[in-house]
Amino acid sequence: MTATRIANVPFERAIMASLPFCVAFIVVILLLVIIPGLSTWIPSLLD
Repeated sequence: MTATRIANVPFERAIMASLPFCVAFIVVILLLVIIPGLSTWIPSLLD
């Protein structure tokens, strides 16, 4: 709320702008819950 006042942006616009990031975060969390092997497989790709 404070950031929207500083930036002179309506609160609704700020929420709508951040919505895709929230959805992506929820999708990733759900994938990790449904397929726990992803949490160990993805870091192993860095080796």
